[in-house]
Amino acid sequence: MDPPPPDYSEHPQQLTDIDLKLWFNFAQGDNLLFNNAEAVSRRMGMIGERLFCGTRTAMQVEFWDVKLRGSVLGRKVVTETTHDHGSMMEYLKENSVIGIRTISMHANSPGAPISITAEAMNALLTYLRVGPQFLDLLFSFAGHGKSVEAGMGSLVYKSVPNGPNVAGIIEVQYILRYPSLSPDGTWVISQTAVYHRHVLRTPGNLPLTLYLSLLPSHQNRQLTFASSAKRQFLDLASLSTRLTIPNPSSYIGEWRWFLLDLEKEIEALDAAALTLLSHSQSESLPARTHIQLTIHALHRRLAPLTPILRSTLETVKNLGVIAGKMQKMGDEFRAYEVQIEGYLGAVEGLRERVERLGKMKGL
Repeated sequence: MDPPPPDYSEHPQQLTDIDLKLWFNFAQGDNLLFNNAEAVSRRMGMIGERLFCGTRTAMQVEFWDVKLRGSVLGRKVVTETTHDHGSMMEYLKENSVIGIRTISMHANSPGAPISITAEAMNALLTYLRVGPQFLDLLFSFAGHGKSVEAGMGSLVYKSVPNGPNVAGIIEVQYILRYPSLSPDGTWVISQTAVYHRHVLRTPGNLPLTLYLSLLPSHQNRQLTFASSAKRQFLDLASLSTRLTIPNPSSYIGEWRWFLLDLEKEIEALDAAALTLLSHSQSESLPARTHIQLTIHALHRRLAPLTPILRSTLETVKNLGVIAGKMQKMGDEFRAYEVQIEGYLGAVEGLRERVERLGKMKGL
């Protein structure tokens, strides 16, 4: 029987190479609650090439690791981009002892496959010993957002409590959908899927993050997350209950700017419609037709926002419950709930304004 994992709450500054190796064994531990190789293989076969790139030349997998160095934690953030299956596995082999790991893949457009081959993804999940339910989130990516709203905010949470000879394990996986500004200056709805493993009584955090588009803001989020994680590792006494979340404020905050821009569009349309009321139907027929088409387009853009925000609200509530043991984090997630509820109210207000525009006499 394996020895119990070290309890860092009693000696927060004592970390030996043996401790780190022991943590890594537990962090990668094959727990039957989470891992079922047959189910993983079956789901991988079902997803097929709909989700993953078919050529190795298109592969791009990014690693952001906060490394542990004996008794000194979080002093080095390592970044690496691998472009083939072999180099990815070699990097994992050479960098096996880490404190926090984020793995990112992307798609160049919402309809494009993620930048990893099916073979490499299968090897990665096998190496990480990630359970098949994470692939259920990948199905949402394969559907490009069409099935993201299913379930309680698209979040799965499981835990095994601490025992005399086993470290407690928390696994959480979820999807956040948010607006992002594309390079051409237009808003698109993007999504992020996160797999996160936290081993209690150790500094073990293992997030696996997928992005549907590669934008500079995503890289900035990763750098912010890695920097924050490095600072958090200096406070080992609280790591027994700490759950590191990859900077949700940067995703949720984007909704405000997206809705403000949408409001400006509606205000401009409102002003144009009022101007046309003083003209005859024949004089302004092209402009009236344009306004009517724009109203229909706004209805289509507004329609999915409420279910997306409701799903996000449920996700944030559940994350708040999971992180609730830490008062500071609990307060943070309650603030996110208030933000999202405000966005829901704003969407309803914009929808009503567009409704009134559509019913305006003379248009």
